[in-house]
Amino acid sequence: TDALGVKNFKTAFILYHKALLNGVSPEEIFWKLVWHVKNLLLTRNCAAPASNYNNVAKLTGLHPYVAKKCLSMNRFFSDLELWRYSRALVNLWHESKTRKKDLAFSIERLFLSLS
Repeated sequence: TDALGVKNFKTAFILYHKALLNGVSPEEIFWKLVWHVKNLLLTRNCAAPASNYNNVAKLTGLHPYVAKKCLSMNRFFSDLELWRYSRALVNLWHESKTRKKDLAFSIERLFLSLS
């Protein structure tokens, strides 16, 4: 999620494959990506200065470390990009369940399409 958060898609792709090789399930990776994009959107919409991460943490219910990290990563994204990533993840999940597309391959394609 850190590599995704700074738009380093090549590193995210490599780390994704390392996680798969170490036995992490595609579903677990998928939900971590969803969690991260959700947190980026949540902290972005707080409209608080990046230096005020404790207030953002209180408003969102996130741990202060997570709030601080997301606030620093938000500078890499526009609102539209984050919403597109969110929509792409939702579509990816639905396709894996309704059309029986392979989730691992779909996540890989997502990383490749982002770079």
